[in-house]
Amino acid sequence: MAHQASLTALGQSKIQILDTTPKLSKMTYQYLGNIKNDWQRWRRHYDISELMNEYGIESHSLSSEKFISGSSHLNDISSSTLDTRFDTWRRHDRDLPNDFQSHQLASPFFTASQYHLEPSDWFASSFDDQESPRDYTTPSSVGANTQLVKIETDSNTYSSEPYQEELNPTDNEQYKWQDQPSQQILHSTSEVDEYHSEELPFNHHYLNSDHTDPGLSKFFIYQSDIANGTLIIDKPGHYIVMEDLSFNPNAVGTQVFGVDAQRLGLQDGDLLDSYRSGGPLPSQFKMAGGLYDPKSYGIGFFAMLAITGGASGSIIDLNGFQIEQSEEHALQQRFFSVIELAGAPFITGQGPHDFGPNGNDAVSNLVIKNGTIGRSAHHGIHGNGNQNILIEDIDFIDYEVAAVALNGVNGLTVMDVEASNRTDVPILGSYSNARFIRPYVDYLAQLERTNPLGSGVSTLNVNGESLSANDIQLALQQSLNAVFDDIITSGDGRIDTIDSNYYLYSNPSGFVDGNSYGFLTGPVGVQVNGFPDPPEGGFESPSSNVIFEDVKIQGQNSFVTEVPVLSNNVNGGMTEPVIDPIGAAFMLRNNTNGVYNTLESPTQGFLSSDADNQDVLEANYKPNVLANAQLLVAKNKDIFAGSSLDVSRISIGSDIVTWAESDAPLSDLRSSLDLQDGWIYNVDNMVHVQKGTIGFKMDGVTGLVMDDVSVENLTALGGLGFNGTYTKGFVKDTLTGYNGADAYGFTFSGSSDVTVEDSQVEYIHSEYGESFGFASPLDNSTSISIIDSTVDDITASGLDEIGPNAAGMVYEFFNV
Repeated sequence: MAHQASLTALGQSKIQILDTTPKLSKMTYQYLGNIKNDWQRWRRHYDISELMNEYGIESHSLSSEKFISGSSHLNDISSSTLDTRFDTWRRHDRDLPNDFQSHQLASPFFTASQYHLEPSDWFASSFDDQESPRDYTTPSSVGANTQLVKIETDSNTYSSEPYQEELNPTDNEQYKWQDQPSQQILHSTSEVDEYHSEELPFNHHYLNSDHTDPGLSKFFIYQSDIANGTLIIDKPGHYIVMEDLSFNPNAVGTQVFGVDAQRLGLQDGDLLDSYRSGGPLPSQFKMAGGLYDPKSYGIGFFAMLAITGGASGSIIDLNGFQIEQSEEHALQQRFFSVIELAGAPFITGQGPHDFGPNGNDAVSNLVIKNGTIGRSAHHGIHGNGNQNILIEDIDFIDYEVAAVALNGVNGLTVMDVEASNRTDVPILGSYSNARFIRPYVDYLAQLERTNPLGSGVSTLNVNGESLSANDIQLALQQSLNAVFDDIITSGDGRIDTIDSNYYLYSNPSGFVDGNSYGFLTGPVGVQVNGFPDPPEGGFESPSSNVIFEDVKIQGQNSFVTEVPVLSNNVNGGMTEPVIDPIGAAFMLRNNTNGVYNTLESPTQGFLSSDADNQDVLEANYKPNVLANAQLLVAKNKDIFAGSSLDVSRISIGSDIVTWAESDAPLSDLRSSLDLQDGWIYNVDNMVHVQKGTIGFKMDGVTGLVMDDVSVENLTALGGLGFNGTYTKGFVKDTLTGYNGADAYGFTFSGSSDVTVEDSQVEYIHSEYGESFGFASPLDNSTSISIIDSTVDDITASGLDEIGPNAAGMVYEFFNV
């Protein structure tokens, strides 16, 4: 639904949405959806009498019939629902007058019998059906994309108040209906000059000032604003969330037409299945006239809100509501942040594909406050290179990787915040890998379909079968659709069918199977390598000037799973992992759910997860939908030349493809690679270095103050690492041995000028590794002061050292 006139749509002309005092009239019977939205506005510091006067409501008049007949939209809103909404808001607004109780708020305004709606002479002329003000209950009566605007050539401003668009078109030359795209359009109240984050230094005063009335434009965010994809916020403003938001664009069951249907291999009117759902449609990319840059959004909708440098100086007020990734989209889009503080999630040159320059377009001078940031497949808030960020009065729940992860931030204050991560994650990282490889398989399958005799696409020959690109695409599609049906359609949130999908994807623990953090800082850029160790002269872009006050982690859990990755370095050594084009490991030793998924015994037909090294070396390739797709893309790598799909990262060599097609034992492959050990250890399915489960990962930061912060109930439940013969498992590791099973309350790696006061660590446990309260893992931090802080009830496995797995010891204070 469009809520703001677009400047760009009208060229250089200026726009003024006329300001008028709203009153209830007979025309407003179809427009009473506004009252619900003004309830949201009023409950944020409005007096009941002021709102009644604003709408011309006389409390002594009693008539329920007219009220109810005017709005079916409000009939569905119960007082208990509003009570619940108010209670949520009240938790985040401590200035509420004591005599405002939720039952007094919900019933006077929304009990129909209390008010009689008097007609007025608001409209000087009548509207026919085509000219009616937009009906927010039934938008189709006028069109959800319609705005009544006045063209101004001699004014430099445009303004309006929330939902004051019922206008009197007395002059057809001055007013006209202006159609605007519904996506990315909000409702504005004033114009503010834009400025870029690079102009903004650290500003202590800004982070400590009052952000309740900054004189910014007001924009109101509704579910309709995120219905079709990421809301890109690129101008300064005071953005106010007006209802709970659940992000699920282009969901399963969405009808597609035209170019979207054609490009997706469907017919007009077909419905999206799980395989094709969740991401941008072809028509939504910029080259087709859409909003989304194909590089920035090449791996899908990576955020609900993407806030760019052009929006520096803004406030994001959640207004007591919860914003989250839906359960469906959290399954389909595994790399995601509810709020991304840039135009793309990676800076230039980093990430699983080429994201272009938009990741460097970082917002600064930003406030995020008052509400709940819920489910996310990765982060609640994520950013690189931001400055002066205030996060206040937020509850983070059901994130998987981190509540907040800001890299290279200069000026961060986090106050009055609680966090607990997700405990019902249904799938492993392998499911994400399967979704990431789809565009490459689709490209090859499309070539086959359009030119079946001369496509040049080679088949994959495994287990006596010759599999075409379309065969592999269909198998991958059926696999992902079956997982969706088990988890989402059946409604129980688990993979129940015990088949190859279960063994490959199912996550019985419910905890994320990779590193997990509550709050993370670090030098600018990715944090997927080992604990940071500053070079001589220090980090080029560390985090700095960071404050945490009254922040509590009340549950942080993970089940970190190691995935040893074959090394492709012909000279030996633990470098150059064998990966597919988006950086996902070609997983030969992913022994999840009791079996190896990509190796099988030539005699038994399966390989148990407890098989010894000799059994592993004698095993041959076991086809599965993910590995087959990766091998197909590797075998046809040269065909992608000239396409938009980047294959520069792929390192699945021809010898690996030949081995998989030959039924030869794994020992033959190792011999052909001339490796001594041949594996990269202490990594996950994306070859990210394992570091464990960490509450506050305050690494690579200069100038950190933490006051009254705590970590409670942090558990690392993952198992022992593989018994490889190594000291460091990967060239990008900075610790020795296996670290995925470790648990930390606080880490300060490569940090300096740190003060922690009146803070607590309580109940930390590692099932198979070590546990730490406050730690500098590399002993490379300076000027660390921990004052009046305690560590209680911290436990570890107590196991003896086993190969690369350290003895399960407990350290309350380690190198600090």
